[in-house]
Amino acid sequence: TLTLIVDADFPANAVMGGFIDGYFIVLGYNTRQFQFSASFNGTNWAPLDVQQKSQTSDNIRAMVVDRRMVYLLGSKTTELWGNTGDALETFAPVQEVIQHGIGSPWTAVPINNTIAWLGENEHGAGQAWMIQGYVPVRFSTNTVESQWATYGSLRDAYAHGYQEQGHSFYQVTFPGKGTWVYDFATQMWHRRARL
Repeated sequence: TLTLIVDADFPANAVMGGFIDGYFIVLGYNTRQFQFSASFNGTNWAPLDVQQKSQTSDNIRAMVVDRRMVYLLGSKTTELWGNTGDALETFAPVQEVIQHGIGSPWTAVPINNTIAWLGENEHGAGQAWMIQGYVPVRFSTNTVESQWATYGSLRDAYAHGYQEQGHSFYQVTFPGKGTWVYDFATQMWHRRARL
């Protein structure tokens, strides 16, 4: 059943959400903060139940909740947060900062037991990254990245993951320019004939 959230403390600028360990989590637009609900109650929000990306200064562009971790992907870095089990500090960073952020917020996808995204950091943008353990691994190639570079801005790209015939795929679309798909089984990219 869908229920309208009427709590005045629910963030008005919410852009992404998730669920972890009984808490609903919401990311506000263009901030370093995320807010969480009361335990197992997505309609009850307290103004002090807010956490802030604390290890770096870049704003959070995307949030993914996967395998009991909250991935906070900023413009330059990524922080991983988890439930501490402590009533006073419910969530806290659980890993050192990953020095790769996200270019387009809608490209972060949980797929194939990892998180994949189109990256950005202080050195540039336009590489595809995934997490192995807590380590970022580049999985785009120079050839693919050269094609992406001809598209200009990559900020409007979006992605999704899917499985077909035993293969897991990461598909990223650059509106009006091209759609690229990575096959985790063959570790190869291909460009779709149609957008």
